[in-house]
Amino acid sequence: MKRGILRRLPALLLLFAMLSSCSGETGNDETVDLETTDTAGTAVSEENMENPPAERPEDTARLSFTEPPGIYKERFSLHVESGAEKRLLKKLEIRYTTDSSVPTIDSKLYDPEEGIAITYRGGGARDPSSVNIIRCAAFVDEEQVGDVLTGTYIIADLPEVRYSTMIVSIVCEPDDLYGYERGILVPGKIRDDFLKHRPATWTNDSLQDANFFQKGREWERPAHVEFYTKDGELLLDQNVGVRVSGGWNRNNSHKSLRLFARYEYDDSNVMTFGAYPGLESLTGVPVGSFKSLILRTGSNNFWNTTIQTPFLMSLGKEIGIDTMEYRPVCVYLNGKYYGFMALFEDYSPTYFETNYNLPADGITCINGAGKVDGSPRDWELDNGPESELREFRKMISYITTLDMREERFYEKASEMLDLDSFIRYMCFQGYIANSDWPQNNVRVWRYYPNGYDPDAEQYGADGRWRFLLKDLDLAAGYGDSVEESIFMRLDSDDGGLRLNAVFQSLFRNADFRNRVYCFLCDLLSTTMRVNNVMAKLGEMEASALIEMRYYAPSWGASGGSNANWHENLSTPATFFASRYDIVKDKVSKKYDSPYVDLEVLIDGEGKVNISTLTLDADSEESLQYLIGLRIPVAASPARGWRLRELTVDGKNIDGEFMMTRRSMTLRAVFEPDPEYSEPEYGLVFNEARYEQPRLSEDSDMIELLNSGGALYLKGYRLVRTRVDEDGKTKEKSWDFPAITIPSGGYMTIACDKLGTRKGQTDYHASFGIRSGDTLRIVDRLGNTVDSLTLPQSGNYSTAARDETSGEWYFEPYATFGEPNTRAEGYRLSDVIDGRCRGQFIMNGKLVEDFAEEKNGAFVVTERNLRDLVGQERFGRYEERLSAHKVNGGYDLEGALDLLSYGLYYIDTLESYVLYRIWR
Repeated sequence: MKRGILRRLPALLLLFAMLSSCSGETGNDETVDLETTDTAGTAVSEENMENPPAERPEDTARLSFTEPPGIYKERFSLHVESGAEKRLLKKLEIRYTTDSSVPTIDSKLYDPEEGIAITYRGGGARDPSSVNIIRCAAFVDEEQVGDVLTGTYIIADLPEVRYSTMIVSIVCEPDDLYGYERGILVPGKIRDDFLKHRPATWTNDSLQDANFFQKGREWERPAHVEFYTKDGELLLDQNVGVRVSGGWNRNNSHKSLRLFARYEYDDSNVMTFGAYPGLESLTGVPVGSFKSLILRTGSNNFWNTTIQTPFLMSLGKEIGIDTMEYRPVCVYLNGKYYGFMALFEDYSPTYFETNYNLPADGITCINGAGKVDGSPRDWELDNGPESELREFRKMISYITTLDMREERFYEKASEMLDLDSFIRYMCFQGYIANSDWPQNNVRVWRYYPNGYDPDAEQYGADGRWRFLLKDLDLAAGYGDSVEESIFMRLDSDDGGLRLNAVFQSLFRNADFRNRVYCFLCDLLSTTMRVNNVMAKLGEMEASALIEMRYYAPSWGASGGSNANWHENLSTPATFFASRYDIVKDKVSKKYDSPYVDLEVLIDGEGKVNISTLTLDADSEESLQYLIGLRIPVAASPARGWRLRELTVDGKNIDGEFMMTRRSMTLRAVFEPDPEYSEPEYGLVFNEARYEQPRLSEDSDMIELLNSGGALYLKGYRLVRTRVDEDGKTKEKSWDFPAITIPSGGYMTIACDKLGTRKGQTDYHASFGIRSGDTLRIVDRLGNTVDSLTLPQSGNYSTAARDETSGEWYFEPYATFGEPNTRAEGYRLSDVIDGRCRGQFIMNGKLVEDFAEEKNGAFVVTERNLRDLVGQERFGRYEERLSAHKVNGGYDLEGALDLLSYGLYYIDTLESYVLYRIWR
């Protein structure tokens, strides 16, 4: 149903529309709206459809402030300068406003002598700061030229006392916020239209449609946003779009907002700044680009702690559940104090690209929500092809219909659903007693282009479904009773989403049950220990403490006072203080077994994975598990170390052990590896083939080797520097794709300008290479990671790097994607024909040591052929090699020709020698 039709529906259906998400941000508006194409049958997000404009209009006025926006202690006169051309300056007028409206020709004329007064204008009911919003525009002959210039100037006597959080200033045309027809923060015309058409029997005045309930691009308004540190340092200054965010909580006076970066508003379609210091992707890349961001109020917890969701999400993140990063902020809207808010990442496709290094256009998100027509709750597609929603429903049907006790069904289920993610998500929700779940607030995602990929090294790239945390307001003292069993919600009706049915079906499988109980024991032994939870709550309280002094009385949040807020924080504190023993006791009774202490002793450098926990020598956890549980365990030595001992009560273990007695001890001993040699670290040039004959079928190519940890390459560049015949230096660069190169992985790039001959490699640089060129790998900060100047190649075909010593040498053939090996054996200068350039015969294998002569031809066994070319290369050619099969193996000449090897007869040896062919 199109959202534009919503206002014309009968009143009863309007009620269902408003209740589609009674407790938070859900549905298509949570990330991006959907557009269905009949031809492709896919739901395409606005984010993925958006392309940069061919050319943005030039900012001919080039206005700028003489003093940068930020925090000031004293009043002053602000001046505006123009960098316009002289021909425009004579006729140019600058108009400005101080009420957040966009300047028009009728706005106040800027006087360069007087400037603009930055003074006390009143910041809000109880906010001592004064916020000046200055918007300027240039006009020539009463027509606006150039962009609008916007700046926020805060006057604060003691800013170091007033501000303890990041500061956000949002500036929007007032009519777009509060206007009767267009205003997104008011009941407005939609409310009046609703009241005209509601049934005479309607009695519930609180359930009324309004402007602020509308969703989608139609109700997104252009705005300007600035982010500042608490000290007034400007982090971001950008034009964006703004919408109201949330579900039923839009009724609250303090409404959540969502910011969108689009080319429609600015030169960039992402907001790039240090929103979350220290936040890194799974591969260690700082996360600093955001397609959209959420400014969230306390929502359904507005009257209580207001920080319930960010607090509980911090616990969920600690146990490994996918979640959004949080940062407390102080927000001003059109210069007025808009209160304390939680700045959250948004689950847009860009979120998965920046956090998990997965291409945004391969992400599917599905939301558990109610439907407009009031039918039972169902799953809705947020992002991705429509076929993905069908696949997700098939998975639910598969798991709930078939007997998961049968291993073949259970194994298939584990290929569709990340069972670890599912277990952590379900058990955590049960532990915090969330009453607004699982019939609501459910979010799942996956990376779908490759389907199930068991060999994927990157988290999330394997194509399995995983769960995301959202809206935890009605939990931990504000939801179900603290006495409820952790399994109560898991056994209840979930309103048609069938999430509980999935859990119950899987729970019939012994392995799944064992994993559930192992995780619950891990939860009780670590994250949910009362002292740990209280420490997290204390950190969250401290982050909001100062701002709540202004927010609570200004907006009536948390009882309207700081004292009430502190009192309300005792609710989750009391809940978790009691919940620990209650859950621990109920889990033990459900499993019908007592707990056993497990002491873990780790010596040396390395980590031990026990169940879902990762421990090292500095870990101080005291673990307890139920007798009878099978505990998975694995040891991982640090670089340069090896495992000497892994035992439980003195007995060697391999893979798992069972808890069998009252007290047990696991010991892992790591020792230095005497055979280890420290490798070079980082991304390096490893091989280069260049100056190929013009008629050659091969491209000039380079190979990179990642000898460090997994590395996300988005933002990296390959730069070629060349000195031409006139002595001029020219540079060309190529941007690496958004991929992750694993530790020890190779990446081959064709330097063929036009990207031809794509069968050789997936990546093609936009330039060629030749002797004398200098190549550099440049990281996203502009630092040179590695460089290589290509030497004169003579009659050799490839320059290669010795992966042990780092020295460069020439070899007669390329080994792209494989370790470099110096050619050894016979150095014969006469072995240079039309197909083999160079002086080397690889390995110098004599044919009689490799194959048997039968009826005047050589026959090689499959084993010898595999040993020669390697398992991976043999596998790629196995089907084509079948044409050369003979009795006892393969016809040697035919097989070698296919595999780019040859035979050369040497008179002095009276034998054929095997060599690698250059083609």
